[in-house]
Amino acid sequence: MAFQLPSVAILLVTAQVVRIFGRGSEARVYAWALPKQDFVRDYAEPETLSEKFAVAKLFHFPVDPLIRDLVRLPPSDVRYRATVRALSMNADLTSLAKIRPLWNTPGMEMKRRDISTIRMGIQYQEKLLFAKTDGLRDTPNARTWWDRGIETVNRIVARVKAYRLEHPSEPIYIFDGAISSGVMTLQLARRLADVPDVHITGFDISLNYTIVDGLTPDYRLVFDSFGRLVQAVPTDSRGRFWTRWTLALYLPESQAFNEAMLMTIGGILIGDDRCPLPSIKEIESTFQTLSSRSSAAGIQVTSIDFVDPEVRAFADEHPDRLSLVQADVFNPPHPPGIGSRYLEGRLMGLFSRDKERYFSFGQIKRGIDALAGTMLDGGHLQVGIDQTRHHKELLLDEYRIIAGVPTLVHTTYKPDIHVTDTDSGPGANSTASGAAASAGAPPAPSAPVERRAISPAFNRLFQRAA
Repeated sequence: MAFQLPSVAILLVTAQVVRIFGRGSEARVYAWALPKQDFVRDYAEPETLSEKFAVAKLFHFPVDPLIRDLVRLPPSDVRYRATVRALSMNADLTSLAKIRPLWNTPGMEMKRRDISTIRMGIQYQEKLLFAKTDGLRDTPNARTWWDRGIETVNRIVARVKAYRLEHPSEPIYIFDGAISSGVMTLQLARRLADVPDVHITGFDISLNYTIVDGLTPDYRLVFDSFGRLVQAVPTDSRGRFWTRWTLALYLPESQAFNEAMLMTIGGILIGDDRCPLPSIKEIESTFQTLSSRSSAAGIQVTSIDFVDPEVRAFADEHPDRLSLVQADVFNPPHPPGIGSRYLEGRLMGLFSRDKERYFSFGQIKRGIDALAGTMLDGGHLQVGIDQTRHHKELLLDEYRIIAGVPTLVHTTYKPDIHVTDTDSGPGANSTASGAAASAGAPPAPSAPVERRAISPAFNRLFQRAA
């Protein structure tokens, strides 16, 4: 660790020297010190001391000078790319209230995808699901990006188009669960734009958060969709930024070391016991009594959408094609049509059986049963993850709903693709293993897969369910 101190000193001195050109220049120095890979899309992590130092500095860096640079710099400028990177490393949720309006700003049309990238970076660091998970990880987070899990979208599109040829007048309903910002839901909707009478329901347990000004004299407060206080942002330079939790604690090295870095280098307070406010419970109780018209009492309440502006605009313009609903995967929404059911379903990340799974196999089974309860017989449900932190691969389980029971018919592994069975959708010819799956027993792999073998315990759960 000590041998890395000179690189940190060089980084700090360089940042202070270029600061004479503006705070934006200082932030870009820190952004250039980060790993080249994207933190959200590539599961990159800072490993060296200088990289972690840069993360701590950017965690609550003032966004106003960076936003000005984002507007004025051309996308081809290397400073522009560093500005995007610096903003995407910010963890202050109130900054989204300043960044979101840029999407509709004249002259920013060519920069909209970068605005989306920035928003997804901020949400990834701070939008966590505070739930009683019982798996190997306890912090489900908001992680998505354009083209994530595109193979699942390709499968849905192919099957829906084939189904439409066989059923030309029947409405088709699809769901996409745990959508985060919803960008992949939008890609699915656009891919099916030429198929008539198709409606997609995208849902997530949290689609917005709330900023409250005036509830305390020295802080802007941020509450999640469940009314939990998650951040306190000081209104002047004397206060310190407080966040209840952050994924930055899980960077390489120990959690205590990363927390110390954020507190000493970034000036951040983390955790319930370090909240600068007298009582979290009292503040949350007061928040529950507020209304959206509290500004008359000197309190301003602002709701901020977690959904990407491009996704929200499409849903508003095409309500017959896409609806966005706040709902839990364990209690999923039904399609908008009376008595209707979904033909296709997709859930990325949350119910993955990966080594870093959030839920136990029992909870995963309960959730999949709930999702299957909203689907047509013969419908398909895709559940999995497109890549993992340690192995760049895909682990995707596909279920077919048979007599109301979700039956595992297909598991894909990449890059060494291994498929236990193939099922091309309604009207497909059954294979021997597919017939076995229809009878209630998940198909056995045709060849062993050492790194990601299907768990016998998981298979037994589905055998009993059938």
